[in-house]
Parts: sequence; structure tokens; C-alpha cells
Amino acid sequence: MPSNKDIVLEFTHSGLEKWDAAVVNRVMKPDVIQHNPQATGGRQGLLEMFKVLPEPMQYQVWRVLEDGDLVVVHGTVKLIGQTFAVFDVYRLENRQIAEHWDSLQPLPSAPNPSGRSMLDGPTTISNLDQTEANKALIQRFYQQIFVGGHFDQIGAYFDGNTYLQHNPGVADGLSSLLNASAAAAKAGKGLKVDTVSRILGEGNFVYVRSGGEFGGQRVVFSDLYRIQNGKIAEHWDVIQPVPAESPNLNGML
Repeated sequence: MPSNKDIVLEFTHSGLEKWDAAVVNRVMKPDVIQHNPQATGGRQGLLEMFKVLPEPMQYQVWRVLEDGDLVVVHGTVKLIGQTFAVFDVYRLENRQIAEHWDSLQPLPSAPNPSGRSMLDGPTTISNLDQTEANKALIQRFYQQIFVGGHFDQIGAYFDGNTYLQHNPGVADGLSSLLNASAAAAKAGKGLKVDTVSRILGEGNFVYVRSGGEFGGQRVVFSDLYRIQNGKIAEHWDVIQPVPAESPNLNGML
């Protein structure tokens, strides 16, 4: 019997990449709830989108997490000539996709200051027995640091300055993160998180979907953390501005 991961990967590779309507009809509920701000609701909306795109998308999967009825896919998608880093989140009911959220950010042509891309790094899931502890760690991290604003306590969540960073504009090291955050705040464009909608995890990886402000605009944050020995060791993210209008009323969170 295929797992929820298997179902989502079949949808990704056969439904999205090959435009296989039979697969879409089989693995997606007709009334699927769509949170993509550019998409209409329902399965038929996706099938109609296939008809207007000039070519199928190319989706490279890097990481897949499964947490109960939710699956997170981290990868790149090439669409209409542009490549994006992407997080897709799916909720399944009775072996069908019932709800979908995503976040996209254009993939830069150059690596970040530490030579990392938005996708490279470890992909192997380990320490499955630590899933709940790692999710709880990240929940405390967000509530205390980002929502609570107690940045003086941030060091408790890291192993010294050790921190591998995949954000395209920030270098490795906790000190680099703090310096970048301080510079953005001084310019009046600091990062603010006011809503945490999902914390999902599998083993040593934890995904967070949240909303707030960055660069002076309303955004949705998708963040992926790798936990090692009870500390945050590595970070990937995608930041997407929230558009003023959307063909659906479901919101991005």
C-alpha cells in the first residue's frame, strides 16, 4: 500500500510534470482546498491550468517529510522559463490530496556568501525517535524568539556559532544571522513573525509555515530546519510576498 509520500510523489512527477489527468483525478479530491494565491479552487482548476501553460513544469525533489496526514516537499520547479525554490505542503484524506499550500521564490543564479544554494545539503532523514522532541524545540524557538521577541535567548537553540545557512543573502554562523537581522531592522525592514500555522517534522527535519512581515511587506515564510543533538544545525527557507488579490479566498496560511 503506498504511503502518503508515495501518493504525493506520484502526483508531483506524473500529475504535475507529465500533465497526466488520470493521475490527478485519482489522487486529488474534486473539492481540493487550494491556498496557492494564483490558483482557483478544486481539482478542475488545476486541470484547466494545464491547458493554458505553454509547457509542463519540471520539478526536482530534494526532500520529502511525512507527518501524519501532511506531506512536505522541498525542491525546485521550472515553470514558464524560470526556476523557483519551492515548498509544497499537502494534506491527505483517504489517500487523496484534500488541501494544498505552497511557497515559491526565484532561484538566484549565484550561491549565498558561504557558497550554498537554496537546496543543497543533507537529505537523509534520521533519528525518527526524536521527531516530537525536535518539533517541540522549534515550537519553543518560534514562540520565544520570533513571536516573543526575546532575541537575547537565541543562543540556547544553537551549538555556539555553528549554523549552516541556505538563505541566499546570509552567510553561515549564528553571528551572521544576527548581524543580518540587525541591519534589516535598522533599515526599517526587519523580520516579524506574527502567525505560526504549521510545524511539521520527520526525524531530524522540521518545517515551519508562518506569516509576518519582511522587507516592509506582508509575506509567508517557509522554513526548514535540520536538528542535530538537540540544537538547530542547518536552515533552508523560501519567502513569498502575499499578493493583494487572489482567485481563491482561502489565504496562504
